[in-house]
Amino acid sequence: MKGVAKTRTTLDQIGLAIQTLELLSRRIDNEAEESILRTRKWYLERGRADWITTQALQRMQAVDAVIRDLKQWVFALENRARPMKHENSIHHD
Repeated sequence: MKGVAKTRTTLDQIGLAIQTLELLSRRIDNEAEESILRTRKWYLERGRADWITTQALQRMQAVDAVIRDLKQWVFALENRARPMKHENSIHHD
């Protein structure tokens, strides 16, 4: 039972990390958009707008990669916990 409780705690922590990273991704997107909108003559500073967009996209992709990794970790932990239940039921038969 200790392993199940530890896995549940780990899954909860990963879930919280995913939520935090998703908020970070939205914040990056919002800040990039605000930065572009603050540039009054954006058409004269197209290079700056492109740079802001490129930087934001790279940051969001990095955050998304971490989110994907965490979700795979959750999947692995959940599947690791399930076979133990099946093994125990097999041994009881």
